[in-house]
Amino acid sequence: MAALQGAQWNDGTLILNGVGIIITSMTMSGYSTSDIETATLSSTSKGYVQGTFDAGTIEVQGHSVPRPGFNSGDPKLVLPTAGDQTPVYFEFYLSNPEAPVAGQCYPQFSGEAYVQSLSIEATVDDIVRVTYVLRITGELVLSAYSL
Repeated sequence: MAALQGAQWNDGTLILNGVGIIITSMTMSGYSTSDIETATLSSTSKGYVQGTFDAGTIEVQGHSVPRPGFNSGDPKLVLPTAGDQTPVYFEFYLSNPEAPVAGQCYPQFSGEAYVQSLSIEATVDDIVRVTYVLRITGELVLSAYSL
């Protein structure tokens, strides 16, 4: 039996309007497009063009780590806001810090989204865990960066 091959991911960071979250898991779902039929009455076969697309949602789980020199005016967790008409900018990076390779490219996702939901779990003497569900509006951009 052949071994499964693929990229191993063991570190990531979400930047949401300047606030950094260390990613522990991520799920992207719901990305879909519609199609528009272009056949005419005299056509002998159907043709299609891409219609509107839905970029879906991203659920990101992680933990926030206080930064040295954190001030009360620094960016905080971004909360969902009813009726907000301005999406927040997000970007997240996936890398492999256990075995970084000079010049190797790693994926970076970016776009704009509305914060659909946020949950925070905090216990005494433990890290603060957060879960964001982002409803992407517009394009989801996949690019590359190197360490």
